[in-house]
Amino acid sequence: MEVKFDDGATEQYEDTHFASGGQGKLYRSLDGTHTVKLYKPDSKKEKMRFARIRTLIDDFNPAKDDAYWANYFAWPQKLVVAPHAGFRMSYISMKTLDKHLPFYYSDIYGDLKSEERGWFIGRIATAIKLACAANRLASLGLCYSDFSEKNIMVDPFEGKMTLIDCDSLFVPDRLPPEIVGTGNYRAPELYSGLVKNPSLETDRHAFAVVLYLWLVGYHPLEGDKVYSTEIFDDGEEDQQDKLRYGSEALYIEHPKDASNRLSGQKVTAHTLGDELEKLFQRAFVKGLHNPKERPRPFEWQRVLINTYDRIIPCPSLYCDWRMFVVPTNMRRLTCPYCLQPVKYPRTLPIVSLLQHSGKHDLEEYDGKPFHYVLGWPDRQLHEWHVKSHHSPIPNKSMPNPDMTPMAYFEYDGDKRRWYLHNSHLSDMHFRFVGEPSDVWRPWPQYTSIALETGMLIQFGDAPIYTRARIKLEEID
Repeated sequence: MEVKFDDGATEQYEDTHFASGGQGKLYRSLDGTHTVKLYKPDSKKEKMRFARIRTLIDDFNPAKDDAYWANYFAWPQKLVVAPHAGFRMSYISMKTLDKHLPFYYSDIYGDLKSEERGWFIGRIATAIKLACAANRLASLGLCYSDFSEKNIMVDPFEGKMTLIDCDSLFVPDRLPPEIVGTGNYRAPELYSGLVKNPSLETDRHAFAVVLYLWLVGYHPLEGDKVYSTEIFDDGEEDQQDKLRYGSEALYIEHPKDASNRLSGQKVTAHTLGDELEKLFQRAFVKGLHNPKERPRPFEWQRVLINTYDRIIPCPSLYCDWRMFVVPTNMRRLTCPYCLQPVKYPRTLPIVSLLQHSGKHDLEEYDGKPFHYVLGWPDRQLHEWHVKSHHSPIPNKSMPNPDMTPMAYFEYDGDKRRWYLHNSHLSDMHFRFVGEPSDVWRPWPQYTSIALETGMLIQFGDAPIYTRARIKLEEID
């Protein structure tokens, strides 16, 4: 099939579509690099569709000024004029998110090969990228309007993610809404009809639902509670769903109302650590019926990045998740997915990162950590760990984060000692507990030094570089 673009260029595509939806069909290019979405022929909508796609390409492309974001979105690239109205985008070879939901879509998940199922650290990495994509759109004032498992392509082993179906965005006064969301992802106010149009606030609800499904494995509102047995005969949604997802929606982990608990729930938000559990509480308790209370994407982004540094391998070779988040109470470490206890090593180093307080005294570092890293063999510290106000996510002041490993952890099983190896820092220092505040021992580059509880590490000159406080935590 020959496809013609508005600039007169043509490309060859397969004659048979590989996917379809309510608006049209998707075809792959013969060279396998691109996809075109061809809308269903509709002469009344054609002019409006041309204008919408042109606006998305010219005015709202999140990767237009920063190529870093190109892989996060299957964004319209060129306008198709024949054989029907449509647009071209990159071809994405990954599977949609629903293929990788082990509890919610257990039959589909069960058909995947073990290497296709991914691992938990890949899930967190994918969730970080999804949060980054959502935050990028929100920062540009773009309402995605349809966060759901069908619109997210993932590789849960490599931690890759691409958001598809980017042609239905809603921008007040620029792009009219084309969709109000997908089924049980819609915010309660949309589901019940209290509001008619999607918004950044309804996006926040749908996004949180996706994250809960992806990281916990269940829908956050689908518990055992029976709201109604009334069923309409005229094709409308039944009253049970209208109440469950609408006006009487109730979080299955609500701390004070257990009436919608889910029987047999194997994993809860608690297994993800305190920070993520609190964000889910905000999203589905405070924010469920109060949209302004819902966490914003940048909050999820920050907490997910923090959580990534607290993941360790499961001791079982047969665990499907292979990794898990270490809880605040580390005395008894057990994988929440396969229930295998961690027996080795018997200590884990906690590196609490401190920022400079911003005062003139170079010794004035904040006492409360802004983040902590849990040591594990070969775990790396990067620029955003050792320098204040740095991030692994590009921003205006730092468009290209430095991914070079600055240091990494080592464990000597014979001596039962943890070490940190300085692989890239030229002015790193340390001092042991009890030593005077003006005593700083040099930590030469390319050397490893044993970690001790109470030890302080200065990664470089204050106030640019962070300071770390070490604690070796015993495991029962």
